[in-house]
Amino acid sequence: MRAFAGVLVGAAAAMWVAQPSRAQTSDPPPPWAFPVNPPPERSTGPKPPNRLEHVTGSPLAYTDRQLGDGFFTADWFPGEHPPMPRIVEYGRKPATACTYCHLTSGNGGPAEAALPGLPASYIIEQVKEFQAGRRVAAQPDMESVRGMVVEARQVNDADLAAAARYFSQLRFTSHFHIMETDTVPQTRVGDVSIYVRIPGAGSEPLGARIVEVPNDARQWELGNPHTDFTAYVPQGSIARGEKLVASGDGAAPCRACHGPDLRGMGNVPPLAGRSPSYLARQLYDIQHGTRRGPTVAPMLAEVAQMLPSDRIAIVAYLGSLQP
Repeated sequence: MRAFAGVLVGAAAAMWVAQPSRAQTSDPPPPWAFPVNPPPERSTGPKPPNRLEHVTGSPLAYTDRQLGDGFFTADWFPGEHPPMPRIVEYGRKPATACTYCHLTSGNGGPAEAALPGLPASYIIEQVKEFQAGRRVAAQPDMESVRGMVVEARQVNDADLAAAARYFSQLRFTSHFHIMETDTVPQTRVGDVSIYVRIPGAGSEPLGARIVEVPNDARQWELGNPHTDFTAYVPQGSIARGEKLVASGDGAAPCRACHGPDLRGMGNVPPLAGRSPSYLARQLYDIQHGTRRGPTVAPMLAEVAQMLPSDRIAIVAYLGSLQP
């Protein structure tokens, strides 16, 4: 129902762009990290009734039409956040409401950045990167990222500053639970750039990927910010990821820039407790040049020789941490 670290500069950065490592050349965008929405169903029949919807734990109700409106916020738990600026709650046409994708909690899901805990300056900086075309996605058909590029180009500076202040003051609560396993439920791509379980379809081997799904797909579809997610990761990923994060595997340890507890430091974003799929997508995009520019220059050396198995292990460990 909703659409949608040492610094490397100068010649060294140019060399990295011109000469990708062997790790990159045979490393296409992993579908598990870049879900592409299925094409919309075509129907000539009547539209479904505009019924009232509810989510667990909230006494409120909203209609299907309200929930599908990008200029309206279904505020299921109004007591859990301060007053929202207009751009966050209603948008300002043509820019849609921030909560349409990021929810009133600011956390979003695997397809969106979790904004609480990010400095306001960092949020503004990243929207400007989208505006400048330096932050896109290796899979251009991924609707949530494509939508963010459009949104960034439509928001004005005053509204962007107001939204950044609002989200930066919220407290991040992780709803991601990491489970090591060999088999996972069979899944399909849902309509909001995430994977969902196929009811009654049984299980399949996990292999070398992460499968991240909402525990209750219907609650997530309705925009319940309390929805929990399970991220299924290969056996041994967390322990291996902990070693890679601590050592840097030939580059700087992650804590050197992201803080001793990996909860961010200065204008460097937090990592602990974030969606593994989201983090993996950022590592991939930085390594492959679809997320570039001065804001990610410190990460170039970190990802230059990173293998797909390294990404999986690192984000599994980061997702397992308490924020």
